[in-house]
Amino acid sequence: MMSETMPYDKKFLDVNGRKIAYVDEGSGNPIVLLHGNPMSSFLWRNVAPELLASGRVIIPDLIGHPRLCAGLRIHKKNSASPAA
Repeated sequence: MMSETMPYDKKFLDVNGRKIAYVDEGSGNPIVLLHGNPMSSFLWRNVAPELLASGRVIIPDLIGHPRLCAGLRIHKKNSASPAA
């Protein structure tokens, strides 16, 4: 079934002082799905469910992806503490 929304929650990881968003679902051998520019992990929303029976699906967003950066700016803007 085709989905218009991302069926998984994104997780966040700090890599060398930069945030990276990713999806990590399932278990077993890792299957890594990469997107190109200007896409995001959203590209794989209909493929990931089909692969879960075959292993752990990992879908990172590229560091500096505009959608992630926009979310971080909103978070920092509304944060009570100063941005680092």
